[in-house]
Amino acid sequence: FAPLTLAKQAGLFEKHGLDVTLKKVPQASRPLAIASGDLQCAATTVETWMVWNASGVTTKQIFQLDKSYGADGIVVRNDIKSVADLKGKNVASSAPGTSPYFLLAWVLNKNGMSTKDVTVVNLEPDAAAQAFLAGQNDAAVTYE
Repeated sequence: FAPLTLAKQAGLFEKHGLDVTLKKVPQASRPLAIASGDLQCAATTVETWMVWNASGVTTKQIFQLDKSYGADGIVVRNDIKSVADLKGKNVASSAPGTSPYFLLAWVLNKNGMSTKDVTVVNLEPDAAAQAFLAGQNDAAVTYE
């Protein structure tokens, strides 16, 4: 989401008559913030936007900030050799409705499992990566 920060720092919003305040809001809190009116706009992924709308948080997609070619990934401890080995393990991932959670659910499903087969530790992508590196979880879903 760096383009938004750069645009703010460069004064592009003000140049075009926009009064913009950038806030970092955890992914799990964004739909409530949008629904309550605390936020008027959110930078998010297409699949997250679809989940919000399907859940009754009516929003419009107004522009594409960037294109992702699959930067999300699942990192695992060396002793985990297959997706099946994740059964019963702690997996750090952000909340349902987010890209990392969607990836985790999809990979598990493709391998005959579900999120109920693992213990999902709800962490934002950066925190998930840091916790994994610190040895706090068996796996992490992140794009960091």
